[in-house]
Amino acid sequence: MTRTSGMIPIVLVCLALSSAAGDEPDRCGEQDDSELSLPDGFCAQEVASGLGPLGQMAVTGEGDVYAAVQDTEDRHGGIVGLRDTTDDGVLDEQVTFGERGATGLALQDDRLYVSERQRILSSPLHPTRLGPGDTPRVIAHDLADSARPRALVVREDVLYVGIAADTRYCEADEGDAAGQDPCQERERAGGIWRFATRETGQSPNRETRFAAGIRDATAMHWNARDDYLYAVDTTPPANDADGASANAVLRVQANSDFGWPYCIFSAALDRYLQTIAYGGDGMSEQGCTPFQQPLHPLSGGTGPTALLFYGGHQFPETYRRAAFLAFNGSGGADAEARVDLVPLDEKGHPAGSQKRFAAGFADGDGSSPQRMLSLAQGPDGSLFISDGQNGTIWRVEYHGGNDD
Repeated sequence: MTRTSGMIPIVLVCLALSSAAGDEPDRCGEQDDSELSLPDGFCAQEVASGLGPLGQMAVTGEGDVYAAVQDTEDRHGGIVGLRDTTDDGVLDEQVTFGERGATGLALQDDRLYVSERQRILSSPLHPTRLGPGDTPRVIAHDLADSARPRALVVREDVLYVGIAADTRYCEADEGDAAGQDPCQERERAGGIWRFATRETGQSPNRETRFAAGIRDATAMHWNARDDYLYAVDTTPPANDADGASANAVLRVQANSDFGWPYCIFSAALDRYLQTIAYGGDGMSEQGCTPFQQPLHPLSGGTGPTALLFYGGHQFPETYRRAAFLAFNGSGGADAEARVDLVPLDEKGHPAGSQKRFAAGFADGDGSSPQRMLSLAQGPDGSLFISDGQNGTIWRVEYHGGNDD
């Protein structure tokens, strides 16, 4: 059933990471409540709010925004579609549909793909109005029953689904120090599965598994520069069951295996180590030789939830050769929701140190089932950022910096 509502509140926020001199022109307009912090020349407009615990989002070629909405204890989720009908940037028209909460969402050729807790659905968008144009069909079913996000990436006729693991080291029971051997959880989670977009009734198994040994591939995106799928994995340390997790960018190929939970890559030693849950002593690499190495270790951020390789022309050259990474700030000493920028080399591979791009998001309070910051690119090259903590969506544009 489709449900519609009226106007959505709007706040225009125009932001600069460093203060300009008093006589400098305000390139972002008169209003500035500094809700977010952005580099000089970038402005953020709050285009929608109060949407609930948002998951992934996508933007159509006409600028309509669709986002997944998770279930809460007192509210059903589903999908929200948003449209600007007055050309002022505000997504003032809203429609919600779907019967179950969702976390993953992808869009290709005006067809929407949505991941619920145990199903992947597909439906065409209506050619004129917001919402679906037909009854959804079940692309895949029987996914592992878990509240963890199921991220989606669609490329040509293939849908990639990242299914995060629930455990740190595949412990059989809570409180166990040893990992299950062999790890049964790897059969249904901790990896990426692929399904044909034109088929129905598929299920996750070894034949449909694209890559294994990735503990959490919630942050995924297709890199058009080298035509490969990329993911950001977050893994616990090999030799400390209570230590902080580390993040790394993976270049994912078919049938690749990145080792979890048996081995974890150590950026400091530049090699894999056998995890403590499987008999490792912090130096042993026994049984770790078959696994692929991460492409680029990251230096900060906790809880990666979105990855986007920028493909627009609105932003300056530095940003056109970069990827954006969103973190929900869950746990650890560096517990801050933020969006970072990672530069790319001439091959399109992440290289160099990441830099802060957007900060100032609301502090986490644990009320969202699984807080997700999501990223999407608009048809004009603007960057959309959503935060599931308070159900807010911003549009980030470049209006010119001091050096322009």
